[in-house]
Amino acid sequence: MNIDEKIKLELENEAEDFTKDYSENTSLFTKIVGIYKKSLSFWLIFTTVAGLALIPVMLYAGYQFVITVDLNSPLFYGVLLIILAIVQATFKLWMFNEINKNSTNREIKRLEMTIEQLKIKDK
Repeated sequence: MNIDEKIKLELENEAEDFTKDYSENTSLFTKIVGIYKKSLSFWLIFTTVAGLALIPVMLYAGYQFVITVDLNSPLFYGVLLIILAIVQATFKLWMFNEINKNSTNREIKRLEMTIEQLKIKDK
């Protein structure tokens, strides 16, 4: 077996592993779990926990906004609720941007593999 055949065999094996790992039919849940396995996983876990911790605070602020009678308290709780909703939305946007980044990287890898396979076929 010469070196060209070894390279071709290695690329085919790599392509099979790649297609197993990055199949086209991945669900949203699989993509979300996938972002927690990357280099920024600590920060993603931190923002997820922070986002979950903000839910009761948001509910409390919304409840207080509705039931208070005086004039200053609803203003405070309303502004607090809006700020917490913006923070919550920012966490979610960052998470879905990470999912998009992973999908883009997967497509770039797929294109690289296709180009390499076409180069081998042309020779």
